[in-house]
Amino acid sequence: MDPIRPSGPAPPARSRRSRQDNETAFGAELAHGLHRVAAKLIDGLVLSPIMLIVFARSGVTTTSGQIPVLPASTVWIVLLIQAVYEVVLVAVRGQTVGRMAVRIRVVRDHDGGVPGWLRSLARWATVVAAGLVPVVGPYLALLVYLWVFWDRRRQGIHDKVARTVVVRVPPTPRPAA
Repeated sequence: MDPIRPSGPAPPARSRRSRQDNETAFGAELAHGLHRVAAKLIDGLVLSPIMLIVFARSGVTTTSGQIPVLPASTVWIVLLIQAVYEVVLVAVRGQTVGRMAVRIRVVRDHDGGVPGWLRSLARWATVVAAGLVPVVGPYLALLVYLWVFWDRRRQGIHDKVARTVVVRVPPTPRPAA
């Protein structure tokens, strides 16, 4: 008998990611990063009309060749709108409008429950804090989100801070006619 080759049938080929890597401890399927990107784009579309009104009313004007600078009050209003939208919806439902559209939900990583206020605030504040770092802030905020693409549990840095995961929402069965 060859010690390198065991006798008997060959073991089944392993996929790059096992089924276990795609599920949580409570049995829910982890959302793919592309679903999360789609949800974020939809949320941007939902918030865009509101943000355009805020920017228009802030009186920001530019002449050619200059970069517009938002007044501090406008920045605070934008942050407040984003916080209300993200924190409230995730704390109460685990879903924003974008997440509802792509059928994903933010949940506590240990039991699948709704994140609640502190975890929801921690998720949002992590991204904002990264984005406020001078010079590299936008890149750090992007890194917070992109982390899901190489993390085994598909968590962004904000998920790790808040101890949350994003899972797929199974389709609701339709009643028989």
